[in-house]
Amino acid sequence: MKNFVDYKWEKYFFAIIPLLIIPISGISIDIYVPSLPAVKQYFSTSQSMVQLTITTYMIGFGVMQLLSGSITDSIGRKKPFVISMLIYICATLLVPFSGDIDQLLFLRFIQGIAVGCFNVSMRTVISDLFTGKEFFKIINYVTIVWALGPIIAPGIGGYLQYYFGWYASFYSLAAYALIMFIFSVVFIPETLKEKKPFQLIHIVTSYREILFNLDYLIALICLGLLYSLLILFGVVGPFLIQTMLHSSSIAFGQIALLMGVAWFLGNTTNRFLIMINHTKKVMFCLWSMLVTVMMMLLLAVSLEINIYNVIIPLFIILYFGGVAFPIFFAQAIAQFPKSSGTANALIGAFMVLIAGCSSGFGTLLKSNTQIPFTITFMSIIAVCLFLFYLLKKKKCIYSPQLQNIGEKIDLSLD
Repeated sequence: MKNFVDYKWEKYFFAIIPLLIIPISGISIDIYVPSLPAVKQYFSTSQSMVQLTITTYMIGFGVMQLLSGSITDSIGRKKPFVISMLIYICATLLVPFSGDIDQLLFLRFIQGIAVGCFNVSMRTVISDLFTGKEFFKIINYVTIVWALGPIIAPGIGGYLQYYFGWYASFYSLAAYALIMFIFSVVFIPETLKEKKPFQLIHIVTSYREILFNLDYLIALICLGLLYSLLILFGVVGPFLIQTMLHSSSIAFGQIALLMGVAWFLGNTTNRFLIMINHTKKVMFCLWSMLVTVMMMLLLAVSLEINIYNVIIPLFIILYFGGVAFPIFFAQAIAQFPKSSGTANALIGAFMVLIAGCSSGFGTLLKSNTQIPFTITFMSIIAVCLFLFYLLKKKKCIYSPQLQNIGEKIDLSLD
């Protein structure tokens, strides 16, 4: 068989399917969140227990990625994908038959484990296919298609909930996953060039080496915190908007769609501003987010809650978060090109685990006012700013792949 990576058009053809599969991880959350109040009523349980169905999914998703990167580096990209995708489809089809909230929590955890494996496989296929400038262009497309989930899924989920009930979103997920499974099995070849033995001590050593890289670690934490903004809205938003503001699931789906558009526009803006200094973009975005959330808090304290003083500031915050996110993502993933599977897995794992912890904290927030929600947003953005300025002591940060293409990410303020 010819080496497919020698043919540019084939690389881009093979990349299309991973780009369609990667959003499943986010869609599995976003298509379901308009149904959270209905699930609470269906199982006659508490709001916190229903919100935990997001948290358990994310814990499974995050933890599995700690192993799946090394698995894909040792046995290949395709086999782990096939097995985990089949598990995901089966678990998703079983969700509507849950007898109680505990069964639902368990199946959501299994869903997360399966997604944690096949998502890493598909992201690593991208790393196998592209290097240099092409790699950074495709990575931005990865973040863009990932952002399409929050745009499309909540709107679809709102209509599915309104007309068919909470279980309809899971049947839709299973159908989409099955289609993607067939396409990937038929068209995507094995892209791993050199297999590495699966050794636990090697995994621990690799993770320790990667996590001791300050550039990588700070980018990783910031990715998780920025992603937490989306997840917190998904956890708290349905109850805040549907219960307190008495809006329908369709209305919430449309609002969530608008928030996804904000994130998507931010990602797209970064693509067009790719030549502008990365430091200036990140600094401007984080300060803009902090100023906006402070204004949001002022509105929350001084005015009665209404739809506009919630969604307008959120739109601005998520827009600037969408600009900064792919910069941190590219900086982190470029540090270890020779261990792309492991590095990809660690990014996904910690990003999701940080956001999962945030979603667990979100279950404690009161949904009858936006003040706790806004203060949480402010804290997250402030931590990102602190980490950003922490890198000021390091004048310039270079990543291996950026050096190869003659580019520099300058995260200093000089």
